[in-house]
Amino acid sequence: AYAGSDVVCYLAEHPTPLVERQARQWGPWRDWAAREMGVVLTPVAGIFHQPQSPGAIARVKAHALSLDDFRLTGLATAVPLLGSAVLALAVEQGALGGGAAFDLSRIDELFQEEQWGVDAEAAERTEARRAEAQLLDQWFRALD
Repeated sequence: AYAGSDVVCYLAEHPTPLVERQARQWGPWRDWAAREMGVVLTPVAGIFHQPQSPGAIARVKAHALSLDDFRLTGLATAVPLLGSAVLALAVEQGALGGGAAFDLSRIDELFQEEQWGVDAEAAERTEARRAEAQLLDQWFRALD
């Protein structure tokens, strides 16, 4: 389901610094997914759902179904945590660290924090989730 609405495919329309940051930081991971996994996802500007190609969704599903139970468990944890099948696949494949993937998944939130400041309670939740994302590295590397 997340491949059909992957966070790295929904780009802001404005402000320009956020648009540029998303393009610069998410574009390479969409390219990675296309090159390494055969998963070609189409980015869209705005928040309205844009269906992805059935072929791309089928490739993500086929990869997930090819995994053993332990790797699939890690992937099933990573995808909703990151809001991104692309970033989760990159972590599962060892191309991206869990902490870095978590930060990439939060580009919008990080931008808002830079503009308006950080809420202390939200920061605690964020750090707990970042720690969980970092544990994914250990999980997947232990399975290698």
